[in-house]
Parts: sequence; structure tokens; C-alpha cells
Amino acid sequence: GRIHQVAQVLARAEAGWGNWPAALDLLEDARWLDDVEGGEGHLLLGQALERAERWAEAAEAFEAYQRVASPPPGPVAAILAR
Repeated sequence: GRIHQVAQVLARAEAGWGNWPAALDLLEDARWLDDVEGGEGHLLLGQALERAERWAEAAEAFEAYQRVASPPPGPVAAILAR
């Protein structure tokens, strides 16, 4: 719902500022990531997990993003290729 959308926007803002730990706090264990903004939260979560050097969990988040989203070409494709 609305609260999930707000959390998604906050996570995107934290990521934009490079505050990946805060983005991770907002997204980790969230059960709504599939349902908000085309699954973008999975992508942000994967990036936050990478920065925390939690590689296997990052890969799982990226796989979840690919499962629920239609990733555009460009930078997102490069992230997913990792």
C-alpha cells in the first residue's frame, strides 16, 4: 500500500545519497518488494547488499528483480550481468 511506496521512495533517496546501509534497513526482509514500482526494491536491495559485501544475498535480490520486472537495457543490464 501507501506505506510501502513511501518506504520505496525513501530507500531510493538513501541510495541516491550513497547511504546504502539505510536503504538496506528499509528493504531487507520487506515482503512487498514484488508489488511496488515493478520490483525496483529488489534492485536497490541487491545493490545495498553488494555494498555490504553480502554477495550471495545480492545475487538472490537481482534474480528476484529479473523475475518480477522487465529490466531496461543500459546500466541496469550491466548490474544484473554481475
